Amino acid sequence: MNFQNIEGNTPLHVAASYGHHAIVSYLLSLNDDDLDRDAVNHEGQTPLMLAVNDGHKEIVKRMLLKGVNRHIKDRQ
Repeated sequence: MNFQNIEGNTPLHVAASYGHHAIVSYLLSLNDDDLDRDAVNHEGQTPLMLAVNDGHKEIVKRMLLKGVNRHIKDRQ
């Protein structure tokens, strides 16, 4: 589940950005070998950053509870 689209977004980036709670939950339930929770896209953004930027508070909470790294900084 770590493949990236042309913008460098993984499925978790897209689901977090669009507020798809069920998909985010499923992806976060995957084994660490199957999912990089802290993948960075071509803009230097993680899925957590996109969820924060788009105002998806419940997804942000769920991601933090699942241990995503909140200390990664984007390129801006």
